[in-house]
Amino acid sequence: MQVDLPYLEPLLFHLRNDESLKAFFTDRSFFMPKHTLVEATEEATKSDCPAPRALWILPGDSEAAAQKPGCASPMLHSFYIVVFVQCMRDTFELVKRQGGLELAGQYMELSKIRKAVKKSVNQFESKNRAGAGFLPYREITWQRDQNLYPEEDNFLTTAMHYNVLIN
Repeated sequence: MQVDLPYLEPLLFHLRNDESLKAFFTDRSFFMPKHTLVEATEEATKSDCPAPRALWILPGDSEAAAQKPGCASPMLHSFYIVVFVQCMRDTFELVKRQGGLELAGQYMELSKIRKAVKKSVNQFESKNRAGAGFLPYREITWQRDQNLYPEEDNFLTTAMHYNVLIN
């Protein structure tokens, strides 16, 4: 691989091909261009919000994991998986289901999606750990979730912060 972020493409294709995520995302949702996301959001707010969604992997900063003169140091690299869910007008709502009340709404939907994405990333990491041969990256670890509240009130965003060790 000719890039210094060798995890990026394999992780994207893993997420894109994960059957459990297809319930939440279309093929176009992965790395949906920003202008397409903005257009989809504007269109959704004019209709009954069919909730187009997007998932981006955003590379972050890198730093040396160890320093030895004359040696290429392993790199500790951070990245974010960002999920967008349109239509915040019903962020939380109480819904009657099976004789009781249940908390629902777009935030609860986003929480389900975030859990499914984390599970998929864990499966990706487990496959890498169990696989034979040399991989140029290892030890993908979750660090934190961050809710991002954009100025526009028509979508909700969450960023899952991960670290990966790149050899």
